[in-house]
Amino acid sequence: MKKKYLLGAINITLLFLLAIILLISYNYIGIFSSKETILFIIAMLIVLSIIVYTYLSKKTFVYNVGIYTCFMLNIIFIYLINSANLEYNFINNYIKGNVYTTYNIIVLRKNVLYNNISKLENKTIGYIEEDPKIDQNKYTIKKYNSINEMTTAIENAEVQSIILSDENMEIVKEYDNYFYNQTKVIYSYNDIK
Repeated sequence: MKKKYLLGAINITLLFLLAIILLISYNYIGIFSSKETILFIIAMLIVLSIIVYTYLSKKTFVYNVGIYTCFMLNIIFIYLINSANLEYNFINNYIKGNVYTTYNIIVLRKNVLYNNISKLENKTIGYIEEDPKIDQNKYTIKKYNSINEMTTAIENAEVQSIILSDENMEIVKEYDNYFYNQTKVIYSYNDIK
């Protein structure tokens, strides 16, 4: 009987630790938004409660379902953590103190020609960040000194698109909500800042 509870305790502890590592890594990379983080935490609390209930069940079938479910979730979480690390190398970047930033390629809503990134080939894209990390053979890039200067340029059709980080998108949303509502994101990518 003690062996039964020890296996369950080890299994659920591993699940809890993997869920925390997955949550931290996805937040660090920027895959989870605040709402998604809260939903993930609530879902994990519900799952953990159900699994604890199954471990304490006197019915062998219910106990076995809990063990196998927890074991499968552990495998899935290990796979997700490993995949994220292979894609983003977040463990190494976290240790080095690098920060992921999401960059958005934005166009005006009224311009229906540019509904995806491929439509911007040979067009001009404005940016204010140090290095936009886009293929300069496909796109003409133009550097601006401020967000205001760049938003004016897209409104005046000097550029067909602009690149803004999530941080700068929030600034635009706060200070120029009218412009923010007139634009749409057609492509996003993560990069180390």
